[in-house]
Amino acid sequence: MKRPPLTHRLNSLFTPRVGLVDVVPPAPAAERRDLAVVLITRNSALRLGEWLDFPLAAGVGHVFVYDDLSTDGTSDVLAPWVARGRATVLPWHVDVLDSRSGRWISQQILAYAHAVQTFGAGWRHMAFIDDDEFLVPSGPDDLPTVLAKLGHPSTLSLPWHMFGTSGHETPPPGTVVENYVRRSVFRLEREVVNFKCIVDPTKITRVGIHEFETADLGRRSMNTLGKCVENDDRLSLPFLTSEGIQLNHYYTRSRAELMEKIERGGPNERSYAANRARMLRHAEAIERETVEDRTAIDFLARVGSSR
Repeated sequence: MKRPPLTHRLNSLFTPRVGLVDVVPPAPAAERRDLAVVLITRNSALRLGEWLDFPLAAGVGHVFVYDDLSTDGTSDVLAPWVARGRATVLPWHVDVLDSRSGRWISQQILAYAHAVQTFGAGWRHMAFIDDDEFLVPSGPDDLPTVLAKLGHPSTLSLPWHMFGTSGHETPPPGTVVENYVRRSVFRLEREVVNFKCIVDPTKITRVGIHEFETADLGRRSMNTLGKCVENDDRLSLPFLTSEGIQLNHYYTRSRAELMEKIERGGPNERSYAANRARMLRHAEAIERETVEDRTAIDFLARVGSSR
């Protein structure tokens, strides 16, 4: 894939990015569905089918896909889900610079903000995740049931469960969930722990990638045990949990796929060198201490047995 122009890459390297943008929350519709997922993707056609099947099996009602200039047949992969009314695809590529601060605004944040204000009125919750992240019910309940039992929190923070190569140098046959079963243990390091969020879009006042602000909780967020803390205080062992919902982040998959992912770049338009160094740091940290985790496989077995 052609990388952004050199001047853009240099700007991305040396210019801080806007981390949060303000939005006006949409008024809730008279009837709202339970849960939608918002995704921005680029050239991920090979794995996108499995990824789409998973949240829909877990109780997600719809997936909004922001397609950032994919050239690998992504639209063809998405077509069956669009035809069944389970997905909406939006072409998406914007370069936005805040001229007053001189800072670039992430395409990912802008896609999230667009989803909130365009589609958010019809949904009680929206999850903002990537195509290498799987929302896994870790108990008997599907995702909407877990959210209902928690009282429909305005902002729910889910910690990454970071999966590495599981010893694979090249992509093995089979699915991601089947092949990658070793993840990093929880450690208080940003390389192995960050958060993605499920949020009530009708309460969102500020949009980010790893955090949101809402009209009622402000900069506070809940975990699936009901503990509510300031966003800056989430990186603590008592807040990290997989109760009810586990967020599996298949960060590397095989070593070969990691290197391809680095070359592909991402929607945030980091400089190539900075992005490569960051991703290799994450990969090394994941492999430093791992445990077996079959939560996603167990979920699929439960779903299969109930069909």
